[in-house]
Amino acid sequence: MADEWARKGGTQNSQPVFAFSDPSSPVEGSSAGLIRGPKGISMSLHAEELIAGNAYTIWFVIFNAPENCATSPCGEPDIFNPETMTDVSFGGGNIAGNSSITISGHKKVGDLSGSAMPFFNDLLGLDIPIFGLIDPWGAEVHLVLRSHGPKVPANMPDLINSFDGGCTTFLDAGQVTDDPGECADSHFAIFQP
Repeated sequence: MADEWARKGGTQNSQPVFAFSDPSSPVEGSSAGLIRGPKGISMSLHAEELIAGNAYTIWFVIFNAPENCATSPCGEPDIFNPETMTDVSFGGGNIAGNSSITISGHKKVGDLSGSAMPFFNDLLGLDIPIFGLIDPWGAEVHLVLRSHGPKVPANMPDLINSFDGGCTTFLDAGQVTDDPGECADSHFAIFQP
């Protein structure tokens, strides 16, 4: 796929993956790649140090106007600043068969599906629009891996295809999701324009 995108004017970038529990150093054996092209972005993230049998989703956190972020790279508070034109959009999901997982996904320019912004708006009483991806080359993109706790067959496929699928307890980023219903962001990678 990288060769095809390169022929069409795409660019590829690799970045380390960090755990929210220890964002000071990359997770050994983990990596993330982002390909930017004229019609969208594609990603692949491989993460180690996961909990076997847990459900995971990956989210594109797309800061369409990173120049309006309060920090560089952009931070969590910037997600809720409408001037950053941020969207949090579904990238993929799977069950960790062992202590690692690889998930790939794609986001097209103008595709507004799979956004978690309605969830955040309801939770926080906000009215932030869904922006999707506007400029593949100008956006700052964070890939965020989210644990939805142990696989519960009754909660499938929501566990691996929605932001709050199976979640009854929302833990802080980096906390361990040992019990069914516990959800927390576990890993991330950052791609600046």
